[in-house]
Amino acid sequence: MQIAIPAECTAGETRVAATPETVKKLVAMGHTVLIEQGAGLLSAAPDSAYSAAGLRLLIVDNRRWRKVISYLRCDPPRLMRSQR
Repeated sequence: MQIAIPAECTAGETRVAATPETVKKLVAMGHTVLIEQGAGLLSAAPDSAYSAAGLRLLIVDNRRWRKVISYLRCDPPRLMRSQR
């Protein structure tokens, strides 16, 4: 399954929906995890930490995001930064 983790867009939100350790577990279970570039920065989880955990894609490609089955978010869904 493809799972997407967009950056949170609510003002003052510093959480990210999945830590690098969580992503590592999801990848080990066979899922493809997509994360918006910089999504974990405010949570002290740089893109390099996600990449080291087995992430296959860091940069948002709106065509791929439209095909995603599941999204993980902390806040209610809104447009991603790349769609604004």
